[in-house]
Amino acid sequence: DLITLALDAEKSWNLEVGARLYVAGAVSLQVTAFYLDFSNQIVEPSLSAGSVAQAQLANQGATRHRGVETAAGVDWGVLVGWPFSLNTELKHTYADARFSRDRFLRHPSGDTVNIRGNRLPYAPEQRWVLSGTLALPAGLTLKVDGVRVGEQFADNFETRDPSSNGRNGLIPSYLVWNAAASYHILGTSLTSVVTIKNAFDERY
Repeated sequence: DLITLALDAEKSWNLEVGARLYVAGAVSLQVTAFYLDFSNQIVEPSLSAGSVAQAQLANQGATRHRGVETAAGVDWGVLVGWPFSLNTELKHTYADARFSRDRFLRHPSGDTVNIRGNRLPYAPEQRWVLSGTLALPAGLTLKVDGVRVGEQFADNFETRDPSSNGRNGLIPSYLVWNAAASYHILGTSLTSVVTIKNAFDERY
């Protein structure tokens, strides 16, 4: 069946400002502040209803995103003088994404609610990434990273108690560990890669 979506144009003003610092090729620091002002943001509603094919896009109205991204990394191999690279990096993102103008929606309870000031669904405020990468001269590279995502809401009303169908409610924070190994065959352009996502089978 052909589905026609009555979507308005998505428009926004975006501003980013940041700085990078590198010290002796071994230490790196980065910080970026961002501001996004949408007159209309188009998002996907909850996918918990079924397959991705059933999901539709929706006008969410005016939204405002403000935040800071930071990163700090150290290559201990360069710093100490080892014959291999051992790079550790910590990244953090803080993002405050909210509805910025009056928007009245009918709550499942039947009341009409103004969601201005509410956080956007599926928009965690905090995200951390800790990674370590070992690169050997023989062409072998090993990487491990942990990703921690802060709590987020699944609907526009900031509902905390989960519904039976999973479309509403607070999604708790979670931590996922990933691992990867790659081997570059010296003298060729070939590289083999093995990746493990969610190594400890964390459910969230």
